Amino acid sequence: MEKNEDLASADVVVIALERPQIAAEDMLTYVQGIMPKFRKLVNSVIENGFKGKILISAPFDELLVYFAWRFSGLPQTQLLGVGTFSQTLFLQSQLKDRLRVGENDVSALVVGTPQQQLIVWSRSYVGPAPVLMYLANQDNHFSAEDIANLEAASSSQSLMDNWAIQDLALDRLLMALVEDRPLIATVSNIQTEHEVGALAISTPVLVSLAGVRRLTDLTLSDSEETDFETIISQLRQTITEIENGKLGGTE
Repeated sequence: MEKNEDLASADVVVIALERPQIAAEDMLTYVQGIMPKFRKLVNSVIENGFKGKILISAPFDELLVYFAWRFSGLPQTQLLGVGTFSQTLFLQSQLKDRLRVGENDVSALVVGTPQQQLIVWSRSYVGPAPVLMYLANQDNHFSAEDIANLEAASSSQSLMDNWAIQDLALDRLLMALVEDRPLIATVSNIQTEHEVGALAISTPVLVSLAGVRRLTDLTLSDSEETDFETIISQLRQTITEIENGKLGGTE
């Protein structure tokens, strides 16, 4: 990147990378391929005097957010990725249509990573009632099969490659970061308190002019907690493999 004096006064830099169809098992190869240029890009942004927030929209953005944090030296509150926010928006839209309720009547969460996502059914609500309570009411025509179908659709590769919903999620996050439109979103955010080590993972945080801020700890059911810890461990293992391999000069 050439000298750009505008970066010194910019509030947000968006790093949006093309979304080739990449299987989860090809994650390391993909990251290895883009890491040198990615590090050069982040370093150039910082060298131009940028002190704002970095928003990443790319495959495996949970990894890129983590390494952007390491490369840039920016506070962890100033880095985020779209993460599972697009999947959360999709799930909320599907529940709204399936249960025939209003635009703002559904609160649902998809956490983890787009490739290893966890729908937090225990904290997903329609109006005042948990979504799972609708399974007990036959009048709602909502079944366990619907739950399974929603889980499959939310984790599908076609959804992760869907530019329309990715752009919708990106647009909402940008409005939160540059205008006075704060929102709680499941975005990739830096977390340093896990026993396995620092990482970036999607959890619900407040996104605003100030960046990202966790309002409270994520409360899960016992089974969800087990699944989430598995995702964390596997993600941290991937980060360690990248660090040990010194991909793109990540030391």
